[in-house]
Amino acid sequence: MGDSSNAMSVQFDDGAMVMPYKVFSAIENQVEKLATDPEALDFISLSNIADGPTLAHYYQTDGIGNLSVFASETAASSFKKHFPDTTLPGNFFPEVKDFLDRMKEETADAGLAMGPIEIGVGVAERVYTGDITPPEITALSSGDQCGVLLQQFMVLALAVQYARGDFTL
Repeated sequence: MGDSSNAMSVQFDDGAMVMPYKVFSAIENQVEKLATDPEALDFISLSNIADGPTLAHYYQTDGIGNLSVFASETAASSFKKHFPDTTLPGNFFPEVKDFLDRMKEETADAGLAMGPIEIGVGVAERVYTGDITPPEITALSSGDQCGVLLQQFMVLALAVQYARGDFTL
């Protein structure tokens, strides 16, 4: 990394620049889209919130865990706003874990990096119940850390589908 950086952007020796702060508004926008646009549920991807260099920056600075908490905290707030009369039942997160475990197994050959399901769903479950402690995921590979982040959006998508009656437990 070069010597030209500040809180707003990071410039690399090769001229590439990332603006890590932009990811927060992108997460907020993606969460709102997932909560309000049924078609968005079919297009969950980290590319909707950040490019590869930005995610690499967060990985290198051990920030993916914090992003995961922010994404889940934003998702939980959005869910309450858009579905105020829906309470997620006690078996919601175990069912989500089982669903994502099956999905991970079925898509293993497709190269979808979902990371450890127990960790990703665990982050969401803790955050949705008020514990915003960042997870210790720095020992995971970059792909697995990004998978944990991706799972925060998948959990919201399943919560939205549950509220709409499309995901049954």
